[in-house]
Amino acid sequence: MREAGRHLIVGHAGLDELCRKITPELNITLPHQATPQQQQFVPTSAAVLTARRDLNMNTASPTPSSSAD
Repeated sequence: MREAGRHLIVGHAGLDELCRKITPELNITLPHQATPQQQQFVPTSAAVLTARRDLNMNTASPTPSSSAD
């Protein structure tokens, strides 16, 4: 997930830079902020990842313990 996140950041930064260079030529104005739907993506993703992590921690196989009788 981290690698995918890094890939998205690098890729989108490059696309953003390119778009901002050509929009004046096309007489287009780009927003400076993400839409509310886009802004909700990060908290939603974080919640899903947290839930998965918690589920994995709760269902992990217990490690064998050494007990002397």
